[in-house]
Amino acid sequence: MGVVDNRTTQKVGENIAMFGIKTADTVTPSDVGATLKSALESELKNRGFVGGAGGDAVIVRLGYFSNTFVNRGVVNEANASMDLEVSIVRRGGAIPYRKYVTGRAHDTFALASRSNAQHMLDAAMRDAVSKLFADPDFTNTLTKA
Repeated sequence: MGVVDNRTTQKVGENIAMFGIKTADTVTPSDVGATLKSALESELKNRGFVGGAGGDAVIVRLGYFSNTFVNRGVVNEANASMDLEVSIVRRGGAIPYRKYVTGRAHDTFALASRSNAQHMLDAAMRDAVSKLFADPDFTNTLTKA
């Protein structure tokens, strides 16, 4: 399992005040790629896939991961998304599986807080991982190792 974080910044969100004025960025000290890798490895293990030397490699490229809070007056509207390119690479270099997966989350909050930002980012990541494992081509390709 390999995860490549292609993002050029640790920024994972922004706050937009009324009238579209950007007020702040949300930056994480966490290693987003490592968190994503852990989530994927846990899901693989939970489904009975065990990595071993010489097997197929799952390569995930993280292209986008962000949350935006927009102040709508009484409430804050939050949208988070994650974009991944997922490939399964055989020992000889063949790539029998390559797809783009997008995770999304949307909610409203009274307050644009750090915990709400984390909630939204986690939800977008869960959505992306869920969509990947719901794809029968992904799991069938892994099974045909």
